[in-house]
Amino acid sequence: HLGLCYYQEQDFPKAADAFGQVLSRYKEFPHRDAAEFNLALVRYHQASASTKPEDFKKAATAFAEMGKHHPQSPQAAQAGWYQAECLYQADDKPAAVKAYLQVINTHKNSPLLPELYLAVGTTQHELEQYEEAEKSFQTFLSRFGSHAQVPEAKLRLGLVKMRREKFEEAERFFRESAAVKEFPLADFAELQYGQALFHRENYPQAAGIFEGLPNKFPQSTYVADALIAAGKSRYREGKFPEAERSLRKLLAEQKESPHRPEAAYWLGQTLRSLKKSAEAVKVLDTAIADPKVGDFKPQLEFARFEALADAPRQQAQSLKNFADFAARYKDHELANEALYRAARAALELSDFAGGRTHAAAFLARPKSAEHRLWGEVVFIAGECELLEAKPNFPQAEKFYRELITKQPEHPQTPMARVRVGHCLQANNQTDAAIGWLNEALKHLTEKPLQAEAHFLIGRAYATKKQSKPAIDSFKRSRQVDPNWPRGDEVLLSLAVELETDKNPQAAIQELNQLVSKYPQSDLLPRGLSRLGHLKMQTAKWDEAANHYRQLVAKFPEHEFAPAAQYHLGAAYFQKPDYNTAANELSQLLSKWPKSEVAGHGQYLRGASYFHLKQYPNAVQDLKAYLATNPMDVEQKVEAQLTLAQAQSELKDYQNVANTLQTLLKESPKTAKADQAQYELAFAYQNLKQADKATQTFETLATQFPESPLVAEAWFRVGEHRESNAKLDEALKAFQTGFAKAKEPKFRELLLYKIGRVNYDRKAHAEAAQEFKKLLTEFPKSPHHDDAVYLQAEALFALEKPTEAFPLFVQATQNPEKKYHARAHYRAGQCATRGQKWADAEKHFQSVVN
Repeated sequence: HLGLCYYQEQDFPKAADAFGQVLSRYKEFPHRDAAEFNLALVRYHQASASTKPEDFKKAATAFAEMGKHHPQSPQAAQAGWYQAECLYQADDKPAAVKAYLQVINTHKNSPLLPELYLAVGTTQHELEQYEEAEKSFQTFLSRFGSHAQVPEAKLRLGLVKMRREKFEEAERFFRESAAVKEFPLADFAELQYGQALFHRENYPQAAGIFEGLPNKFPQSTYVADALIAAGKSRYREGKFPEAERSLRKLLAEQKESPHRPEAAYWLGQTLRSLKKSAEAVKVLDTAIADPKVGDFKPQLEFARFEALADAPRQQAQSLKNFADFAARYKDHELANEALYRAARAALELSDFAGGRTHAAAFLARPKSAEHRLWGEVVFIAGECELLEAKPNFPQAEKFYRELITKQPEHPQTPMARVRVGHCLQANNQTDAAIGWLNEALKHLTEKPLQAEAHFLIGRAYATKKQSKPAIDSFKRSRQVDPNWPRGDEVLLSLAVELETDKNPQAAIQELNQLVSKYPQSDLLPRGLSRLGHLKMQTAKWDEAANHYRQLVAKFPEHEFAPAAQYHLGAAYFQKPDYNTAANELSQLLSKWPKSEVAGHGQYLRGASYFHLKQYPNAVQDLKAYLATNPMDVEQKVEAQLTLAQAQSELKDYQNVANTLQTLLKESPKTAKADQAQYELAFAYQNLKQADKATQTFETLATQFPESPLVAEAWFRVGEHRESNAKLDEALKAFQTGFAKAKEPKFRELLLYKIGRVNYDRKAHAEAAQEFKKLLTEFPKSPHHDDAVYLQAEALFALEKPTEAFPLFVQATQNPEKKYHARAHYRAGQCATRGQKWADAEKHFQSVVN
């Protein structure tokens, strides 16, 4: 009794001493169990005062000893309960659970069972033994359904079910618990009821519960919790004005709430969704500046950077902001997301080196492969490698394949499949690209990606110079998705392959589609250029000019514009419309004097002036062109030849010779060297340098024996030698020329010259034969009358009057009158020798008359 008195007075040391004396001095005392229990109880209160775990463990040991010594004592169950409570307070919760269960299993009819089940369930919950905790609370409810602590048990069971993601079951227990008016935790149960609905994504009903809590429980300490939960629910529901209302109410009324930083975060996100990003920045700035922001500051800063990024053209600043965030908070959970945002911003800015750096930093972080954004970052890494000015196709392919292998269901994986094919094709692994893309098509469901895959297969075949399968693939690409944004590329590529496959009309049809269907396409200049090219090939000069004119008019700043202007002039030159050609080429030289085609334009304008007989202008342009030392050798030769012709028209023969001598010195092997020699020879003739002219003609003839000019060259050589009485050399030249002559004009002329030189050489038989050949092959020869008379003279000289007579008679009847008198005389002589006196008299009489 003394011990109990001290206990009541909370003089625990004296109480412990008194109970200790009972136990040590009175071994047979009939209430030793009570004394031992009370001594343990004193130890419990002493531990509660000191809060030391070792004191609670001493108390637990005391209660355990009491139960061991007196298992049948009425206080044994209570001792076991206190033992478990002491172990719980000593933070030895596994031992506490064991102690609770021991009491439950040993004292199955104890009135303490409800509290024991609640206690063990609560402890199991805290130890994350959710299945065991669920069983404990369910047992409580099934056995003690009318107990006063049923609302608490339902609340705790709901919490455990939440942990086990049994949200619908949890919802019922929270609802029932919150409905008990006198339940002290009814407001908390109401809050959890809303959370269960939230987790079931029933955001409207959850928001209604949260929004109603402050009115239903005006004194609740969970008002701030409810308001932030209401804001988050409305945000998820997409009811942003309602979300804003709850979050602003929290910030305005709950000045001391620890939820204020998070509320500011969600208000910022809500304002962003309402397109009020500037206002969101202000809200977040205020929250960041609050001294009580605590550990939530990184989230607020991150949200602020997101809001700033919403403004147009902020990628560069976003890149800097998120990269800085990742550096300052490298150990924060948002560092990965910041690196992702920095990498994405860099990609959008075409800062591929920066994108690679930030993506690499993300991928190098611990457990990055487990992060929800890993797939996005790997894809960005691949894009940065692929889109760089000097793409690293193997590295890009590696990233894409890694995404495909590790996250086959990722939203970017289908694109990655196509990208692998692109990398293979770009890396000249065309067969591998075709095989990969055909296999990839089995996994692609989106029409644009299917179209791109077929397009890439077509390009691979085009690279292999296999136009027909390339054409088929391009057509399939167009058929799969006629509205694919890159359809202009398909049409252009298809047109190129059709042209390669010698089907220009089909190519023109595809290019016309490109022009009509994609009037804003970046490829339109290329399409118009190819249309012009194809029309030029088919000599449709006006249509070609129209396409080139469209290109220049619509895209005057495009890189193709100067070339188009040049080809516009070239089309008119070919038409020919030299005046318009000159005008268009003048536009080229005026607008694009430094362009790569300016020199070509100057040459062609000079050629146009030549055809217009504006020889001084032609000379000026062609000289200016040649002064640039053009690299196009053949065009340079053409320019030199045209310049020489223009100078010749101006009778500037010395400069003609100079121009052609330069041509032959610079380009001795040009295909036009024979023509240059030809023109040079005539220049020497005009300069009265006959020997040089002859030597040049002979050089032409000997150096270029297959030239179409060789027959004339030998004719000129023979003619000069003939004039110098070098008849044998002249004959050889004429004969060599005739052997090469294909043109009737020179065959006829050379035959005549061979006959004439033979006649002059008194080789009358050969002369007669050549004149006969001439008259047979060229009965209407301009030398007909000469040939008839001279053949007759050759036969007369050969003492063949009978054969000569009819030819002399014919000569008397020919238009060439200079032979008439001599022919009559010779005819009379032939008739006399044949004793045809009447014929002789007739022809002699004609001479006399």
